[in-house]
Amino acid sequence: MKLTIEQSKLAEILETAYLAISPKPTDPILGNILLIADEDGIVSATGTNLNLTIHTTTTANVEISGQVALPAKLLTDTVSNVRAKLP
Repeated sequence: MKLTIEQSKLAEILETAYLAISPKPTDPILGNILLIADEDGIVSATGTNLNLTIHTTTTANVEISGQVALPAKLLTDTVSNVRAKLP
């Protein structure tokens, strides 16, 4: 997966999906956010605790499509703390 997206757009969908993640999941995969980028330029983030699922989408420049499940807390915190590079 290779994409270009504004930090604020990615942070927004991750933070929204993170609301469905349990702080102490019963199964390790439930502590992850599923991030999917498709060739149409749609990026989605999905979080679940099996009782509640939140699926959000936004647009991005997707060069290579793909999907990955990453640790929700680490991913959300990392993206929220990224600063834009200055020219």
